Amino acid sequence: MTEGQGKCSVVWFKRDLRLRDHAPLTAALASRHPVLMVYLFEPELMDQPDWSLRHGQFVYQSIKDLNRQLADYGTSVLVAHQDALSFFQALSKIVSITGLFSHQESGNRASFDRDKHMAHWLKGQGIEWYEYPSNGVVRGLKGRVNWADLWKKTMKSPQIHPDLSDLSPISPKVLALKCAPETLEKLGLTQVVSGFQPGGERYAHQYLDSFLRDRYKEYARSISKPEASRKSCSRLSPYIAYGNLSVRQVYQAVLSAPVSLKSRAIQGFVSRLHWHCHFIQKFENECGIEFRALNRAFEALDRPLAPELLEAWKQGKTGVPLVDACMRCLRDTGYLNFRMRALVVSYATFNLWQDWRLVAHHLAQMFLDYEPGIHYPQIHMQAGITGINTLRIYNPMANAQKHDPQAEFIKKWVPELRGLPLGYVFEPWNISPMEEMMYEFKRGVDYPDPSVDFDVSRKRAADLLWGLRESPEAKKEGLRILKQHVNPRA
Repeated sequence: MTEGQGKCSVVWFKRDLRLRDHAPLTAALASRHPVLMVYLFEPELMDQPDWSLRHGQFVYQSIKDLNRQLADYGTSVLVAHQDALSFFQALSKIVSITGLFSHQESGNRASFDRDKHMAHWLKGQGIEWYEYPSNGVVRGLKGRVNWADLWKKTMKSPQIHPDLSDLSPISPKVLALKCAPETLEKLGLTQVVSGFQPGGERYAHQYLDSFLRDRYKEYARSISKPEASRKSCSRLSPYIAYGNLSVRQVYQAVLSAPVSLKSRAIQGFVSRLHWHCHFIQKFENECGIEFRALNRAFEALDRPLAPELLEAWKQGKTGVPLVDACMRCLRDTGYLNFRMRALVVSYATFNLWQDWRLVAHHLAQMFLDYEPGIHYPQIHMQAGITGINTLRIYNPMANAQKHDPQAEFIKKWVPELRGLPLGYVFEPWNISPMEEMMYEFKRGVDYPDPSVDFDVSRKRAADLLWGLRESPEAKKEGLRILKQHVNPRA
């Protein structure tokens, strides 16, 4: 896009930070107009309760990786710290936007609202917005009949790779819209924090290759173990969440990999790719569940705020070792395996009896791989507010003994307990006064006692939720949910 060229096609990157299998970029290049690629750190979205700096840092790293690749073509992704509408209004005063190209985004409610405002403005300007489906999710879907077949067809269809040789440099006038480096630094986006997976296509493919080459062998055996899963699970979720990889790229990589598709590990992994998109499709069709229960009857639940209990849970100081280890690990690494995610939600919403929205927003900030379309449907299931899924209240002590039998994970993240015999690491409240002296451990001082009785709180939650679940309102809502979100042929 050289000086004097008055027209351009714009590719708006969102959760699709890659240069391969990218339909919008391919189509924009085919338009034969100069192509401008942009990413916006939008203040409005950064102010939402689900955003955190770790997300922004991952995105920034991903953009750096894109620009490393694009340097060979004399161009880059233009990064701005500006709300979408104001940015495109400013851009339209510099160049004639011939078309806006992007993937459809199944994001939070703020992103849906933003896209509605953008669509209205673009229509008024006579600018065509070419939006492309993402990962087999279908916008405007009325039911789930044939959705699984459509998804599989999408996964098996050829990847769409752009010809990057058609890119051209950004004009100086347009380049003036980019975010100043000092602004990015002030926002904290350029900071590299140890302990987190780095963003970018390069790292995404490294994780994918290492999983299919070797790490998958322990996948099935280790998927529920909080420590072993850190190496044996794919660890692709942040790269898929921010689009460093498309689900189709992963699916096809698995199909072409020199491993047996009949293996339990690979079959389980492929099924999770399908369920990944299933939940995003659910959120796409009903994004209001970010702030209200999927089964509206469960809005009647009264969960009084207990700030001290909620804060202790966030900080990993509940007095329940496995819960605390999980929360501390999540705080410092951004990762937990699926079972442990369900366990910490279970403890916060059932035993501590805290509102699922507060739990959901905190975990959204903590999860490096936060994907709204998966996060909120899962939270609803784990908090027992769907009215159709099995009510599952996880026992942290039993799970610790089963999945962390030597307390390796607990001792790593709750070092206060390292000096205790194994049984007391799982249940430190059982230690006797004499043993306290023997092991130089002071209950309630060196490590807190649980703030709630597990058995009592579990029974209270189960009674209330099962009772509400049997109400006419909950059953009626359950039928609606099944009709809207479940394939009747399945």
